[in-house]
Amino acid sequence: WPALPVALALIAVRQGGRCASRCAGVGLGTGAAVVLPFALTDPTGFFRNAVAFPFGLTATASPAGSPLPGHLLAAHVPGGTVIALALLTAGA
Repeated sequence: WPALPVALALIAVRQGGRCASRCAGVGLGTGAAVVLPFALTDPTGFFRNAVAFPFGLTATASPAGSPLPGHLLAAHVPGGTVIALALLTAGA
């Protein structure tokens, strides 16, 4: 899913905005069809598993410890989580 905006930009440049918007509709429709049933069935569980856990906002720690720069910033620098998210956003 993170590659979808890049693919859409490439399609828009090479084949025009109409093809890119059609591709975006299919991609977003497919994503909604896959995610929506789970989000509607158990919204709290969906939020906890799909949003809160990956951001480290739950009491359960991930067993996949990471020596990546974002993790090191978040763990050892005051306000490192905000810095890491800002750098990730700037990179995107």
